[in-house]
Amino acid sequence: MQHRRSLLLGSLLFVGFAVAGIAFALRGTPPAGLGALGGAAWSALAVLVVAIYGLDAWRYRVLGSAAGVALAWPAALEASVANFFFSWLTPGSALGAPAAIFTLHRRGVPLAAAGLIAFGKSATGTLVLLGLAFAALALGLGPAPTDALVVPSPPAPGSWSPRWPCRSRPRACPPCGAGSPGRGPAGGVESGPACTGRPVASPACEPAPTA
Repeated sequence: MQHRRSLLLGSLLFVGFAVAGIAFALRGTPPAGLGALGGAAWSALAVLVVAIYGLDAWRYRVLGSAAGVALAWPAALEASVANFFFSWLTPGSALGAPAAIFTLHRRGVPLAAAGLIAFGKSATGTLVLLGLAFAALALGLGPAPTDALVVPSPPAPGSWSPRWPCRSRPRACPPCGAGSPGRGPAGGVESGPACTGRPVASPACEPAPTA
Protein backbone atom coordinates (compact mmCIF):
# COMPACT_ATOMS: atom_id res chain seq x y z
CA MET A 1 0.00 0.00 0.00
CA GLN A 2 2.82 2.37 0.87
CA HIS A 3 4.54 1.68 -2.46
CA ARG A 4 1.34 2.43 -4.35
CA ARG A 5 0.97 5.75 -2.56
CA SER A 6 4.57 6.59 -3.33
CA LEU A 7 4.08 5.76 -6.98
CA LEU A 8 0.85 7.76 -7.14
CA LEU A 9 2.38 10.79 -5.42
CA GLY A 10 5.47 10.70 -7.59
CA SER A 11 3.39 10.38 -10.74
CA LEU A 12 1.16 13.30 -9.75
CA LEU A 13 4.17 15.50 -9.01
CA PHE A 14 5.79 14.46 -12.25
CA VAL A 15 2.71 15.21 -14.32
CA GLY A 16 2.12 18.50 -12.49
CA PHE A 17 5.66 19.78 -13.08
CA ALA A 18 5.55 18.54 -16.68
CA VAL A 19 2.31 20.41 -17.36
CA ALA A 20 3.70 23.54 -15.69
CA GLY A 21 6.85 23.33 -17.81
CA ILE A 22 4.88 22.89 -21.01
CA ALA A 23 2.62 25.80 -20.10
CA PHE A 24 5.67 27.98 -19.43
CA ALA A 25 7.24 26.99 -22.76
CA LEU A 26 4.01 27.70 -24.67
CA ARG A 27 3.22 30.97 -22.94
CA GLY A 28 2.03 33.54 -25.44
CA THR A 29 1.05 30.89 -27.99
CA PRO A 30 -2.54 31.46 -29.16
CA PRO A 31 -4.92 28.54 -28.50
CA ALA A 32 -5.78 28.47 -32.19
CA GLY A 33 -2.20 27.46 -32.96
CA LEU A 34 -2.42 24.47 -30.64
CA GLY A 35 -5.82 23.47 -32.00
CA ALA A 36 -4.45 23.55 -35.53
CA LEU A 37 -2.47 20.39 -34.79
CA GLY A 38 -5.64 18.34 -35.02
CA GLY A 39 -6.91 15.40 -33.03
CA ALA A 40 -4.70 12.89 -34.85
CA ALA A 41 -1.51 14.71 -33.81
CA TRP A 42 -2.59 14.97 -30.17
CA SER A 43 -3.59 11.30 -30.13
CA ALA A 44 -0.23 10.29 -31.59
CA LEU A 45 1.51 12.43 -28.98
CA ALA A 46 -0.39 10.76 -26.15
CA VAL A 47 0.43 7.29 -27.51
CA LEU A 48 4.11 8.21 -27.83
CA VAL A 49 4.26 9.49 -24.24
CA VAL A 50 2.77 6.26 -22.90
CA ALA A 51 5.06 4.21 -25.15
CA ILE A 52 8.18 6.06 -23.98
CA TYR A 53 7.50 5.40 -20.30
CA GLY A 54 6.35 1.85 -20.96
CA LEU A 55 9.51 1.10 -22.93
CA ASP A 56 11.68 2.70 -20.26
CA ALA A 57 10.03 0.62 -17.52
CA TRP A 58 10.51 -2.49 -19.68
CA ARG A 59 14.22 -1.69 -19.93
CA TYR A 60 14.43 -1.61 -16.13
CA ARG A 61 12.77 -5.00 -16.00
CA VAL A 62 15.14 -6.49 -18.59
CA LEU A 63 18.23 -5.18 -16.82
CA GLY A 64 16.82 -6.34 -13.49
CA SER A 65 16.39 -9.83 -14.93
CA ALA A 66 19.99 -9.71 -16.16
CA ALA A 67 21.08 -8.74 -12.65
CA GLY A 68 19.07 -11.58 -11.12
CA VAL A 69 16.29 -9.38 -9.74
CA ALA A 70 12.61 -9.92 -10.54
CA LEU A 71 11.42 -6.33 -10.96
CA ALA A 72 7.66 -5.76 -10.96
CA TRP A 73 6.05 -3.31 -13.35
CA PRO A 74 5.07 -0.75 -10.64
CA ALA A 75 8.64 -0.68 -9.31
CA ALA A 76 10.07 -0.29 -12.81
CA LEU A 77 7.61 2.51 -13.60
CA GLU A 78 8.39 4.32 -10.35
CA ALA A 79 12.12 4.10 -11.07
CA SER A 80 11.49 5.45 -14.57
CA VAL A 81 9.45 8.38 -13.28
CA ALA A 82 12.08 9.20 -10.63
CA ASN A 83 14.85 9.00 -13.23
CA PHE A 84 13.14 11.35 -15.68
CA PHE A 85 11.99 13.73 -12.97
CA PHE A 86 15.41 14.30 -11.40
CA SER A 87 17.12 14.25 -14.79
CA TRP A 88 15.06 17.25 -15.81
CA LEU A 89 15.68 19.11 -12.55
CA THR A 90 19.46 18.71 -12.30
CA PRO A 91 22.15 19.93 -14.71
CA GLY A 92 23.45 17.18 -16.95
CA SER A 93 20.86 14.75 -15.56
CA ALA A 94 23.23 14.26 -12.65
CA LEU A 95 20.66 12.93 -10.17
CA GLY A 96 18.60 10.79 -12.55
CA ALA A 97 20.43 7.51 -11.97
CA PRO A 98 20.89 8.08 -8.19
CA ALA A 99 17.14 8.74 -7.86
CA ALA A 100 16.40 5.49 -9.69
CA ILE A 101 18.82 3.63 -7.40
CA PHE A 102 17.12 5.05 -4.31
CA THR A 103 13.69 4.14 -5.66
CA LEU A 104 14.68 0.58 -6.54
CA HIS A 105 16.36 0.10 -3.19
CA ARG A 106 13.18 1.21 -1.42
CA ARG A 107 11.38 -1.46 -3.41
CA GLY A 108 13.61 -4.14 -1.91
CA VAL A 109 16.24 -4.36 -4.65
CA PRO A 110 19.77 -4.81 -3.24
CA LEU A 111 21.84 -1.65 -3.47
CA ALA A 112 24.51 -3.19 -5.71
CA ALA A 113 21.90 -4.56 -8.10
CA ALA A 114 20.02 -1.25 -8.10
CA GLY A 115 23.20 0.61 -9.06
CA LEU A 116 23.94 -1.89 -11.80
CA ILE A 117 20.43 -1.56 -13.20
CA ALA A 118 20.30 2.24 -13.10
CA PHE A 119 23.74 2.96 -14.52
CA GLY A 120 23.46 0.03 -16.91
CA LYS A 121 20.32 1.55 -18.40
CA SER A 122 22.09 4.89 -18.90
CA ALA A 123 25.12 3.21 -20.49
CA THR A 124 23.08 1.03 -22.83
CA GLY A 125 20.96 4.01 -23.86
CA THR A 126 24.07 6.01 -24.74
CA LEU A 127 25.50 3.10 -26.73
CA VAL A 128 22.25 2.70 -28.68
CA LEU A 129 22.16 6.41 -29.55
CA LEU A 130 25.81 6.40 -30.67
CA GLY A 131 25.25 3.24 -32.70
CA LEU A 132 22.24 4.76 -34.47
CA ALA A 133 24.17 7.97 -35.15
CA PHE A 134 27.11 6.11 -36.71
CA ALA A 135 24.75 3.89 -38.71
CA ALA A 136 22.94 6.94 -40.08
CA LEU A 137 26.27 8.54 -40.93
CA ALA A 138 27.45 5.38 -42.72
CA LEU A 139 24.21 5.22 -44.74
CA GLY A 140 24.56 8.84 -45.78
CA LEU A 141 21.48 10.01 -43.90
CA GLY A 142 23.24 12.90 -42.22
CA PRO A 143 24.55 16.17 -43.64
CA ALA A 144 26.47 15.88 -46.88
CA PRO A 145 30.23 15.69 -46.15
CA THR A 146 32.55 18.16 -47.81
CA ASP A 147 36.05 17.57 -49.11
CA ALA A 148 37.08 21.17 -48.66
CA LEU A 149 39.52 21.84 -45.87
CA VAL A 150 38.62 25.07 -44.16
CA VAL A 151 41.78 26.95 -43.26
CA PRO A 152 41.49 30.35 -41.57
CA SER A 153 43.03 33.04 -43.72
CA PRO A 154 45.95 34.95 -42.22
CA PRO A 155 45.37 38.58 -41.26
CA ALA A 156 46.22 41.24 -43.78
CA PRO A 157 49.66 42.82 -43.39
CA GLY A 158 49.51 45.73 -41.04
CA SER A 159 46.03 44.86 -39.72
CA TRP A 160 47.37 43.81 -36.33
CA SER A 161 50.51 44.06 -34.28
CA PRO A 162 51.94 41.37 -31.96
CA ARG A 163 52.22 42.25 -28.29
CA TRP A 164 55.97 42.27 -27.95
CA PRO A 165 57.40 43.04 -24.49
CA CYS A 166 57.76 46.76 -23.94
CA ARG A 167 61.10 48.40 -23.46
CA SER A 168 61.85 51.74 -21.94
CA ARG A 169 64.14 52.86 -24.75
CA PRO A 170 62.84 53.57 -28.26
CA ARG A 171 62.50 50.55 -30.51
CA ALA A 172 63.99 50.67 -33.97
CA CYS A 173 61.81 49.74 -36.94
CA PRO A 174 62.68 46.60 -38.94
CA PRO A 175 63.74 47.01 -42.56
CA CYS A 176 60.88 48.64 -44.42
CA GLY A 177 62.23 48.50 -47.94
CA ALA A 178 61.42 52.13 -48.59
CA GLY A 179 64.03 53.73 -46.39
CA SER A 180 67.42 52.97 -44.98
CA PRO A 181 68.03 49.45 -43.57
CA GLY A 182 66.66 49.21 -40.09
CA ARG A 183 64.71 52.41 -40.34
CA GLY A 184 61.09 53.22 -41.13
CA PRO A 185 59.72 55.13 -44.10
CA ALA A 186 60.19 58.38 -42.25
CA GLY A 187 63.66 57.45 -41.09
CA GLY A 188 62.64 57.55 -37.42
CA VAL A 189 62.15 55.08 -34.61
CA GLU A 190 59.04 53.34 -33.30
CA SER A 191 58.48 53.92 -29.60
CA GLY A 192 54.84 54.59 -28.63
CA PRO A 193 52.75 52.06 -30.58
CA ALA A 194 55.19 49.24 -29.74
CA CYS A 195 54.13 49.38 -26.09
CA THR A 196 50.40 49.69 -26.59
CA GLY A 197 49.66 46.37 -28.28
CA ARG A 198 47.57 48.20 -30.86
CA PRO A 199 48.22 48.31 -34.62
CA VAL A 200 51.01 50.64 -35.61
CA ALA A 201 50.27 53.59 -37.78
CA SER A 202 52.24 52.32 -40.76
CA PRO A 203 51.86 48.69 -41.93
CA ALA A 204 55.38 48.82 -43.32
CA CYS A 205 56.92 49.49 -39.93
CA GLU A 206 56.17 46.78 -37.35
CA PRO A 207 57.91 46.65 -33.95
CA ALA A 208 60.81 44.24 -33.85
CA PRO A 209 60.54 41.29 -31.45
CA THR A 210 62.91 41.12 -28.51
CA ALA A 211 65.16 38.15 -27.81
